[in-house]
Amino acid sequence: MAFVSFLAIVMAFGVEALLPAFDLIGSEFRFDAIGAGVSLLVTAFLVGMGIGTLVWGPVSDRFGRRSVLIVGFALYGVGAVGMALASSIELLLVARVVWGFGAAAPGGLRYAIVRDLYSGDDMARIIAVATAVFMIAPLTMPIVGEILLFIGSWQIIALTGLGLAAVAVSWSLRFGETLSSERRRSLRIAPIIEGARIVGRTTSSAGAIVASVFFYASFFVWLGSAQPIIDRIYGRDEQFVLFFGASGLAMSLALVVSNRVIPRIGTRSLARRSALLFLLLCLVALVATMLDGGLGLWPWFLWAAATNAIGAVLGTSAAALALDPVGEVAGTAASLLNFAALVPGSLLAALVDARISETVTPMVVGSTVFGILGGLALLVSQPESARARPVPADTTGPPISI
Repeated sequence: MAFVSFLAIVMAFGVEALLPAFDLIGSEFRFDAIGAGVSLLVTAFLVGMGIGTLVWGPVSDRFGRRSVLIVGFALYGVGAVGMALASSIELLLVARVVWGFGAAAPGGLRYAIVRDLYSGDDMARIIAVATAVFMIAPLTMPIVGEILLFIGSWQIIALTGLGLAAVAVSWSLRFGETLSSERRRSLRIAPIIEGARIVGRTTSSAGAIVASVFFYASFFVWLGSAQPIIDRIYGRDEQFVLFFGASGLAMSLALVVSNRVIPRIGTRSLARRSALLFLLLCLVALVATMLDGGLGLWPWFLWAAATNAIGAVLGTSAAALALDPVGEVAGTAASLLNFAALVPGSLLAALVDARISETVTPMVVGSTVFGILGGLALLVSQPESARARPVPADTTGPPISI
C-alpha cells in the first residue's frame, strides 16, 4: 500500500508543489499577454497525463508494470528539467506536457497494480486507503513548494521533481513485478482494440468511466482555480496553503471513512449515495449563490471542501467499479479510465476556469452540471441490485507493502 500511495504522490508533486509559484511563473512568462491564465500549466500537465495513460496501460499489459514505470519516471524527470530550463512560454508548456506524460505511468498504473493483486470490495478498500494517503499531498506539497521558494527560485521546485523520479525508479526496482508472464497480452493493435471493446461492452465499467469524467472535472476546477479565487476574489493569498491543505485533509478523512463503510454497504451503493449527496450540496450552493449574487469566503470554502471530499470517494469508487469486472484487461481499462478523467475532465474544467473572474458562481454552476451528468451515469450503469462479475485476482505477484 505504501508503494501505491507513493506513486500517487509522485504524480501529485508535478501539480501541487508548483501552486505557490503560479504568480511568479505567470509574471515571468507573461501569461496575461496571450490572454491565458496560469492555470494553463495545470491543463497542460493533465493533458499530457491523459495522453500518456493511453500508452502506458496497453504497454504495461505486454511488458509488465515495473519496466513501464521506470520509463515513465525517466520522462517525468526530463519534463521537470525541461520546465526549469524553459526560455519561452511555448517550451514551458511543452515541458509540462512531457512531465505529465511521464507522470501518467505512476498515475494510471497504480490502479492496475492494485487490480493485479486484489478484486471486488477488497480492491476498492485498498484504492481508498492509498488515495487517502495521496490526498495528504494537497496539505504537504504546497508547503514543500513554499519551502523551496524560500531557498531559491521556482526552478528549484521543478528540479526537485528530478530527484523524486530517481527515488521512484529505485523503489520500483525493489518492489518487483505484479503482472505474471502468463497474464500478459500482445501489443498488437487488434488485442488492444478488443480490450477497449471489452470495457465498452461492460455496462458497469463503461458507465463508471463516464461518471469519473464529470466528477474529476469538478475537482480540476478547484485544482486550477483555487489559488486565483483565494487570491483575487477573496484577497487571502497568504492563506492559500492553509485552505488548500484543509481541503486535502477533508478528502483524506472522507476516504478513510469510506474504507470502513465499503464492507457494510458495498462499493456500488456507496457510489450511488455519494453521487446523490454531491448533487444535493451543489444544488444548495447554487440556490444560495443565485439569491445572494455569490458566496462569501467561508460558505464557498466549506462547500468546496465538502464536494471535493465526496468527489474523492466517487473517484475511487468509480475506479473500482470500472476495473473490477474487466480484470483480464486491467492495464487497458486503467488507461481508458485515466484518459477519460484527465483529458475530457481537464478540458471541461478549463471551460469553467475561463469564466471565473469576480465571483465563484461559474464554479458552482459547473459543479452542479457535472454532478447531474455524473450522477446519471452512475445511477444508470450501477443499479443497486447488480453484482459485478467476479474476476479472480492474480496472486502470483508480491504483496503490497504496508
